[in-house]
Amino acid sequence: IIRTSSPKFGVLGLVLAYLLNTKIVYMVSGVGFIGLSNNIVIKFVYYFIKKLELFLLRRTKSFVLTENSNDYKYWAKKMSKERVKILCGAGVSNIYYDKYNSKKDKRVLFPSRFLISKGAQIFIEAANVLKIKYPDWEFAMIGSDDYNNPHLIKKEILEKAKNNKIVIVLPYRSDIHDIISSSSIVCLPTWREGKSKVLLEASASGCGVVTNNVIGCNDVFIHNKNSILAKKGDFKSLVLGIEKIIKDTKLLKKIQKNVRINPGHKSRLIKIVGSSKKIYIQLSEKFK
Repeated sequence: IIRTSSPKFGVLGLVLAYLLNTKIVYMVSGVGFIGLSNNIVIKFVYYFIKKLELFLLRRTKSFVLTENSNDYKYWAKKMSKERVKILCGAGVSNIYYDKYNSKKDKRVLFPSRFLISKGAQIFIEAANVLKIKYPDWEFAMIGSDDYNNPHLIKKEILEKAKNNKIVIVLPYRSDIHDIISSSSIVCLPTWREGKSKVLLEASASGCGVVTNNVIGCNDVFIHNKNSILAKKGDFKSLVLGIEKIIKDTKLLKKIQKNVRINPGHKSRLIKIVGSSKKIYIQLSEKFK
C-alpha cells in the first residue's frame, strides 16, 4: 500500500499511480496555500487541481483518507463511500499524557509556523491590545519564521513584535511539549485545518483552546464547552475570545478539563494507530 500526504505530494502520487496503473491511499491533510488564496488566478488553478484529483482517483480506483467530517462528506459525494475513510488526526504522543502539567503559567501561546493563514499576524495584533490590559499575562509565539510560503508574515511585523516586548517570539524547536503543557491557553486562529496536531496536543495537555470556527477545528472543538471559537479573520472576535477565558477563570478551568477528555483523550497515538490498522486491513483486501 502506498500512502501520500500533503497537497503537493498527494497530486504527484495520484499522477504516478495513473501512469503506473496502480492504487494509492490519498491522505487529505489540508489545502495548503493554494487552497486558501483569494487570488482569482490561483483560485482557478485550485479548481483545476481538484478536478484533476477526482479524475485520477476515479481512474486509478484509489482511496481517500480524511481527517474531518467536512472533507469526508465532500469526497464521499464525489466517490463511492467505501473508498473514503476518516481518521481523527495523526495521533498525540504519550508524553503529553504521561507528563501532564496541572500547574499552568499565565501564558497565551501561539505554536505554529508564522503564517497569516495560521493566524500569526492577527495573534500579534490581539496581543498588542491584551498585554496592556493584562500585563501579568505572557503572550508567546513559537515556530518557524523562515518557512517558504507566500503566507509568511512580513519580517518587519515580526521584528516589531520582538522589539516592543509585548509578544515573546521563540525560535522553532522540535520538542515543544514543555511550553505547551505549561501554558494556560493555546491560541491558533487558523483559516482551515485537516485536523490540527498542535491543537490536539494542547488538548491532551489540558490547555484552554482558542481557535476559529472553521473546517478542521469545529469538528471537535465546541464553543464555551471545550474551547473558545472565534470568527475567521475577525480581530475583535479573537480579542474577546481570549479575554473571556483570561477573565473567567471558572470557564477556563471547565474548558481545560473538558478538552483533555474530548478530543484530548480520543487523540492518543495508540488509538489512532489502532484505527489506522483497521482501515489498512480493509484496504489491503480492496488493493488485491
